[in-house]
Amino acid sequence: MRQNRPLADRIYELCVDMPHHSSADLCGILAEPCGTTKSGYPYISSHAFQTFLARVPHLFQNGQTLLGFLQHASTALERSSMFGAAEKANISRTIRVLTVVTNTAAITAPTDLWLLRHVLAAFETLNLLHREGDQAYVHIPKNTELFDPFIKSTLDFMISRRLIEAMDSKQFLPPSHAARLLLLKPWTLSEEFRADKVPQIQRLLSGTSTSTELDETNNFLRIQPEIRSHLHWTPSGSEIDIGLRLVPTILAIHQTSKGHEFKSGQSLTRHFPSLSMQALNLLFHAGVSTVEGEVTVLGERVFAKGPGPFGIIYAYHSYTHHLPEILSRGVSGVWVERSANVAASQEANRSTFHLANDKLDEFCRDFKFEYSVFIEHAVGQGEATRQRHLRNGDSLQYVGADLETAAIAAAKRKQAAGDLPASMRFVDQADIGKPEVLLAALKKMSVGAQDAVMIVGNGFHEVRSQSDESMTKVFEGYSEAGVVIIFTEESALANEDLLTTAWNTYHAGFRYVHELSGQGLRPALDSEHTTRLSWKRCAEKGGYLVLEKYCAKTRSIYPHPRPDGKNPSISVTYFCIPIELANRLNVVARESTTE
Repeated sequence: MRQNRPLADRIYELCVDMPHHSSADLCGILAEPCGTTKSGYPYISSHAFQTFLARVPHLFQNGQTLLGFLQHASTALERSSMFGAAEKANISRTIRVLTVVTNTAAITAPTDLWLLRHVLAAFETLNLLHREGDQAYVHIPKNTELFDPFIKSTLDFMISRRLIEAMDSKQFLPPSHAARLLLLKPWTLSEEFRADKVPQIQRLLSGTSTSTELDETNNFLRIQPEIRSHLHWTPSGSEIDIGLRLVPTILAIHQTSKGHEFKSGQSLTRHFPSLSMQALNLLFHAGVSTVEGEVTVLGERVFAKGPGPFGIIYAYHSYTHHLPEILSRGVSGVWVERSANVAASQEANRSTFHLANDKLDEFCRDFKFEYSVFIEHAVGQGEATRQRHLRNGDSLQYVGADLETAAIAAAKRKQAAGDLPASMRFVDQADIGKPEVLLAALKKMSVGAQDAVMIVGNGFHEVRSQSDESMTKVFEGYSEAGVVIIFTEESALANEDLLTTAWNTYHAGFRYVHELSGQGLRPALDSEHTTRLSWKRCAEKGGYLVLEKYCAKTRSIYPHPRPDGKNPSISVTYFCIPIELANRLNVVARESTTE
């Protein structure tokens, strides 16, 4: 009898003893149909996802509260007799989707918010934020001396984070009441707050700050949380301020603890006795810890997954520090903190290197392919090589290449520590966009490039000032030498995608910092909306056969089906073999036979 009542009402009754300020909306979402992809991943409807974004707060402390609600609903569902088996399965799948989206936002939103704080401060400094009474907007003067390419990238970033929308080429208005209130706030940021704060927070954690520095650090960490309605996903001023402080704090904790794995329930104050009340208050309002300093469920996720993406974006702090000058005169004299970027990239790429190495082994088994040379370009700390060496030992010749001396130095330190092959050789000053540099070095080492395997983790986008033609030439250089390439790249997303997915990816900030530094992201799929050819198409035009069977994809960008059927992955690992090798192994015929 009870099962005849509307599903949303029964779900509401299920969760009535754990109230949530969005209970009605959440129960309505949980009652909607939830499907499953061919790969077994659950997905919700577009309507359910947009309702979630508009009406269910899920950043920081709100995210921790939401995870608690979802866990309670899941436990209560298992024990309940109000639902049939099909209904339980449907609700469980939706809970899984909402849990993933909330956990994702905990990792992807903070860096966007950190960037937004610096962008708003730069616009304030350059008098680009205009207020008239209770109205606020961004205006770019006609006879501006601003550096157009970077202004456009910055405006695109603000548009993608729902702070403004374009009225014409010079005027940009807030798209909502929440965005208008945000632009009305003063956003001046002192020099002290724009500087790199990680070393300073590290000294606080280790108890080595001077009294003056301790006051300065606590002043930076101090926040004033605000309460607001959540009928939108536009960030609040409080959330932006938390992002500004949280990103360097998590990185400082990660570096000071030397990668210690903080689990839910563990005490941060026991690990860091000198943790100040200001830092604890920040971590509490960020949802990372309780008031007493115990790591939360959300906090465990942030400590485990956050340092990689946080570090990649924070490595561009020199750009944010000098953003007013960059927007006025360009990037001369500004650089990426490469050593920090190297370590962060290795954190973020570890799982994709596992996928790449797995696919390489699978290909070798399927086609009896043998190789003797393993190259890691954009070598970082050599994580792909470390994994390969565990599988193949010293049976291969190992080569690491990178443009940056800092990356080569980091890899050599790993080699000295025994983490990389003792026989591994390195090529410094090797621009991945200039194949001839690596190929000449290999020849000098008497190492053959034919049938060598090269793995690249998010390195091809670093090719500066790239066009479709120049990127095709890069692939052409490697393919003519006979090099097999397995490379991973994040998928470039347009403003429309970023707006529709909100905090479900960190691609808004990732795109922005790479555009500031002259690097080029590309989409995973070609369409009429993309201005650049996809990575796959560039590789194919450059003489490679991209083998879909051996490519590896992360989760899709949208947690719901798309009307056009296209739902690109967050990132893709592309498996590319030269056409000559494909013909030699009869790969094309076997692939078509399989299909």
